Amino acid sequence: MLKNLNTLNGFVLAERVMFALSDYYGKQHAHEIVYENAMLGIEKQKTFKEVLIADKRVSKVLKEKEIDALLDATTYVGYAPKLVDEFLAKIKNSAILKLGKQMFYSEKLANFITKLNFNDIPQNVIQRAK
Repeated sequence: MLKNLNTLNGFVLAERVMFALSDYYGKQHAHEIVYENAMLGIEKQKTFKEVLIADKRVSKVLKEKEIDALLDATTYVGYAPKLVDEFLAKIKNSAILKLGKQMFYSEKLANFITKLNFNDIPQNVIQRAK
């Protein structure tokens, strides 16, 4: 999968770069900067990193190391794992299991939920528990 992402020369991570630039330029202007650089890179057959570093508006606020970090697809999941862990901990430590018994009127299902590996909760169970 990483090989496939790398064939896209970093352009797939444009949104991430836009968010970083928006801290300095605002969302709309950051979007314009990223769009211009993406189009330029594709037109000139350059990587996204090359065109970003060459753009003074970008290099003025982001160092090459920061650009490298933003274009690192292996870190693109951001806070997702942490957020999932926090969510699952809340479910596990809350009254959701008691609520589940009331909502589903099924002792069998409630027992199933208590035995779940909280890393593998089916989405339909989570949706019903809301």
